[in-house]
Amino acid sequence: MSPTVRHIGRQLRAQWAGYLSIFLFLSVGTAYALPGSNTVFSDDIVDGQVHTADVADDSLTGRDIRILGNRDIANDALGTGQVGESSLGTVPVAGQAGSGRVGTGSCGESPSYIDCGSLPIDLAKPGRLLIIASVVIGTELFVRYVLGPCRLEVNGAPIDASETLFQFDDEGGQTPSTGFPPEGAGGQATLTAVSHVYPTGRQIVGVECSLYAPGEGLDGTGGEADAYVDISAVALSDG
Repeated sequence: MSPTVRHIGRQLRAQWAGYLSIFLFLSVGTAYALPGSNTVFSDDIVDGQVHTADVADDSLTGRDIRILGNRDIANDALGTGQVGESSLGTVPVAGQAGSGRVGTGSCGESPSYIDCGSLPIDLAKPGRLLIIASVVIGTELFVRYVLGPCRLEVNGAPIDASETLFQFDDEGGQTPSTGFPPEGAGGQATLTAVSHVYPTGRQIVGVECSLYAPGEGLDGTGGEADAYVDISAVALSDG
């Protein structure tokens, strides 16, 4: 084989890779090698093209992940050890949980309902109210009996389900002789209720009574009855 033919053969062998690259470029598209190491950036990867098989198990750390959505985390996959308490905010419906107020009051006899004590409570969000009131009835000696109801109210509207009838004599015993059924409370009772949902803002919670105490005291005046009230209210969620 002549030197000329051998030279041409060497040239063809040296240039075939270049011709192949040109062919692939024209038929497939752009392809190039990235220089150096650690030089693959976000814009080098087509969106949605990195899959589970492309990532080695346990090779990603917290700094490799910026945002996780609901679909990225399996149900019940996170425990207290994986969540930093300081990163958690307040649950929306729990924003007012535990907020409450206490107050006291008193009132005397009245043929109609009168205010015996009230307190304001502010709702940060719409919610219900848990209301608990202790009512103690006091009388003078020689009062024949005490008769009358007390009930809870919010913003002047009564909670009828909380109404409790007080019915007892001056020594605190039950007094069925009034002509009413003897199911009334003695000298003390606890009134409780969970209200319907109230809007955000200030609500006024209270106790109102209508008591009657016939008889005559030691000083010759008419019998008297007084109600002494301790009331508390706690804000609940609207659920």
